[in-house]
Amino acid sequence: MLSRLQGGDIPGRKAPALFKLIALRKRLGKFGLTLEPSKTKLVEFGRFAQRHASNRGRKRPETIYFLGFTLYCSRNRKGNFKVGMRTEKSRLQRSMSHLRDLMRHSFGRASLDDLGTTHP
Repeated sequence: MLSRLQGGDIPGRKAPALFKLIALRKRLGKFGLTLEPSKTKLVEFGRFAQRHASNRGRKRPETIYFLGFTLYCSRNRKGNFKVGMRTEKSRLQRSMSHLRDLMRHSFGRASLDDLGTTHP
């Protein structure tokens, strides 16, 4: 596969990304680890991703879900590219649900320490 990639079959910037993906797989293989194929893909990300996505008929570039965050292409106030980052929706909903349950259970329950103190 590596010799086919070096032959120039892959246009543009995709070739270096594929080389890095192959190198990462080999490096992880040294430690007996593998990448999960269903969770691994190459995503075009950067300042030209919006333009390339619209050329392909997509509304916006793909997003990346990494370590509980959603990373997406965005622009700052000057119009320059920046990486936008939000907490992943499922993670945020789980945290808010846990907090809501915690407040529901503790609401109206005073601890023994609070009963003996007076508040001004």
